[in-house]
Amino acid sequence: MDRSRGINDYEPGPVPSESRVDRYGFIKQNVSNSSAAEGLGKSREARRVRKWRKMIGVGGSDWKHYVRRKPHVVKRRIRKGIPDCLRGLVWQLISGSRDLLLMNPGVYEQLVIYETSASELDIIRDISRTFPTHVFFQQRHGPGQRSLYNVLKAYSVFDRAVGYVQGMGFLAGLLLLYMSEEDAFWLLVALLKGAVHAPMEGLYQDLEKIVIPLSLTQELTFGFIAAYISFWDQIGWFNQESAVGQDPTDCSKESRTATLNVGLPLVQQYLFQFEHLVSEHLPKLGEHFSREMINPSMYASQWFITVFSYSFPFPLALRIWDVFLFEGVKIVFKVGLALLKYCHDDLINLSFEKLIHALRNFPEDAMNPDILLPMAYSIKVSRSLGESKIEYEKQNRKPKIEA
Repeated sequence: MDRSRGINDYEPGPVPSESRVDRYGFIKQNVSNSSAAEGLGKSREARRVRKWRKMIGVGGSDWKHYVRRKPHVVKRRIRKGIPDCLRGLVWQLISGSRDLLLMNPGVYEQLVIYETSASELDIIRDISRTFPTHVFFQQRHGPGQRSLYNVLKAYSVFDRAVGYVQGMGFLAGLLLLYMSEEDAFWLLVALLKGAVHAPMEGLYQDLEKIVIPLSLTQELTFGFIAAYISFWDQIGWFNQESAVGQDPTDCSKESRTATLNVGLPLVQQYLFQFEHLVSEHLPKLGEHFSREMINPSMYASQWFITVFSYSFPFPLALRIWDVFLFEGVKIVFKVGLALLKYCHDDLINLSFEKLIHALRNFPEDAMNPDILLPMAYSIKVSRSLGESKIEYEKQNRKPKIEA
């Protein structure tokens, strides 16, 4: 099968030396000598791999039995982190995507060679934005970009209601670093269609344009709003045309607006729920955010849409994904709260402009998974999430139209 249809021929580029690439395949920004620490880490990893191999069996044959027999052991080990060499297999077992693949032989191949996807040009245009510093995706039209194109195109044909939306590439790209195209496709299906947990497709479908003010306060400059929406701009959801030609010194509501596309079903619900959680768990910070007119849509949208894979350190993103696939979206809320809690004393003293910057650029120590994740695990959110979901649905219930 020719899986490169719809994308140009491979164009080789410079390949960085092994010394400049980290263990995950990303080009290092700073090359340091940490061989001693890496040696200790490898020894610990080897012990964990032996435990995991015994737990899942050959090819995952013992997984379901072990999960039923010792669910608490599985949960504890997943929270400690899945060994990297087994991560792809375990993700497939956790999500149920392996069962989907076995029940649908040959389907992926048919979807890849299907010729009528309306999203092909959009996908080709966007794939270079996904993990551009990773050696697998770095080369234009190289093997990584071809695989990413195939998976996204296949999904756009498989689920025409959702199709392809910018931002999905981060999900598919992360999966492709740990499994084959076909495996990544079915795991993407499992995530978006809800094979195990609540479906994620509401994060991407039913897009609607809303108008947001570019002058939330008289002091707010165009530059800071531009920073606020830069994530959406990079993944293609911000319509810059509405801002072209505007006078940045004009702070009237009529002149300072821009159009933003947001996924209505889940993004807004999750942001509503997160705002409630901040008020409950970090009341002083929540009040400070209200005074400074900061709401979760300004900093947390990409947490949910890409499950922290867009701009967070890769080791942290992987650990979050381990838990996310097993426990569901609760971990995204918990990690978000843990980040705010860790940086609470700094954030509470910042004004709007500096808050926006800080919420988009957390300090390195705050994103250490061995510090942040135990803090996140200790936060209880289930009851509050249930209550705030009911409240959100009540506020957004559409009135019945009588015939």
